[in-house]
Amino acid sequence: MRRAKPLAILGVALVVLAANDAAAQTVPRDFFRPAPDGSRDYDPDRLYPHGRIFPLGFYGLNLSRDMIEGLTLIGPYGREKNVAAASEHGLHCTYSVSLPMGFHDAKPLDLTPDEIRRRIGEQVREVADRPEIAWWYLAPEELRYWRKKEMTYLEVAADAIREADPLDRPVWMYDPNHRNAAALARTVKHLDVCGKGMYTNYAGHYSFAPGSRAAWSGARPCGSMRRRWP
Repeated sequence: MRRAKPLAILGVALVVLAANDAAAQTVPRDFFRPAPDGSRDYDPDRLYPHGRIFPLGFYGLNLSRDMIEGLTLIGPYGREKNVAAASEHGLHCTYSVSLPMGFHDAKPLDLTPDEIRRRIGEQVREVADRPEIAWWYLAPEELRYWRKKEMTYLEVAADAIREADPLDRPVWMYDPNHRNAAALARTVKHLDVCGKGMYTNYAGHYSFAPGSRAAWSGARPCGSMRRRWP
């Protein structure tokens, strides 16, 4: 009976090793297993968030010069030309909605919330039936969250777009490169798309490695987004 103990211990050891080996083989399978596709039931012909198409566009796109192979979104700047180009090429586009507020001028335009709501709503209703428009691009951009009048404009204008759009398309405004998650959270609470600059050679920071600068900048929106869209 005494001689059976080493065999029993060896048997236990082999069982443990086999269990550990099975667990070790499960780790890489779990790691590489695709995440559940939350958009599998979305429309394959529409742009996110209403469809499965990923929005891919170019800032400064020149339609008379540049090829659009691979693009899915024309914008961000532009109105009727964007719609016409999207219709011609079977793509989607943004549509700029704005008022000449002149927040950086000596005498900015002084409008009441009702006036902002009316004038923004008129712009949206004029083209709300165009299926090519996927997102609304709200301007002026880079609105400063510490300026009360600018935040009032952002909130009222964004709400006016939604009120005038029966298709519930998202509202986007560009935020500047240097804003962190806390700053972005102050503006994105009125928006549906958080978009900010990610310039690899941002002015005054040329000593940063482009990759690290892009990683820092690109991570900021992740900490500020409200989860309106899945």
